[in-house]
Amino acid sequence: MRKVAILAGKGGVGKSTITIGLAEALRDKGYKVGILDCDFTMPNDLIFLNSPNLKPKLVKNCIVIPPEVNGIKVISWGMIWKEGSAVQVEDIQIDGDDLRTAVNLIKTEKYSAAIKYLEQLIENPGGAIYYLHQLFDEELIDWGNTDFLVCDTAPTTSGTIRAVAEVNLDGSIVVTQPSKPSFADVARTIDMLRKKEVPIYGVIVNMVGGRFELKEKDVIEFCQKQKLPLIHSIPFLKPNDPEFKNHFSVIADYVLSHKPVILEQEKVSEEWKKTVSELERFGNILDIFRK
Repeated sequence: MRKVAILAGKGGVGKSTITIGLAEALRDKGYKVGILDCDFTMPNDLIFLNSPNLKPKLVKNCIVIPPEVNGIKVISWGMIWKEGSAVQVEDIQIDGDDLRTAVNLIKTEKYSAAIKYLEQLIENPGGAIYYLHQLFDEELIDWGNTDFLVCDTAPTTSGTIRAVAEVNLDGSIVVTQPSKPSFADVARTIDMLRKKEVPIYGVIVNMVGGRFELKEKDVIEFCQKQKLPLIHSIPFLKPNDPEFKNHFSVIADYVLSHKPVILEQEKVSEEWKKTVSELERFGNILDIFRK
């Protein structure tokens, strides 16, 4: 089963629409497809699929059997929580003393120890990273002979990137709108994927031609700067537009015919120096507030 994650730095760029559109296009090409909605607090894929009350089946040993919608298997956190309820998945909070300890480890070039220390701080056994791992556990969720699992994610955080880096994704797709704030956020998402060596198919720009300030040439320049291919530009269309499905067929063809890339890290030592500087500045600000 090939796992493809749909990622973006900010919300509202159309990750869920692209997740479902890609899944349906792959299904129409004869593949057996599943959708995994990984968003804990805002799981909307069931709404997009017009099946808000869909429930999974439990069998012996607590194995989850995904239900099907129009020939696509689906698992979503929206199947578990009551409609309208707020789900809070918290991780351990980090304070100034923790940051100073990390800075001291970095200063003495104990980079591995610093990374391990920070990971221990943010990994709460009941937190988001833990639950994401559970969603990707194929011994817990029986996807059967599924060919593709298209994974819809929440607006990207470092915890999300760390989790998807540890579940052996076959590839990821980053989504942006043609706007400066969205470009800034997706650039950070790409950098996180680069640092975790997560393979990336490329970039999809959604809602082109809407009320956004950037044009096609800006999109091309952005992708060139990020050293990633532009998979496709999707115009600003209504979902029931007859042309809508054709755009997802193009995206599916790209995924089927191209291998994702793992971006090389650049200037690692310089990034460490910048990180140390920022952590020190943050620590100084906390000291001022304590006084």
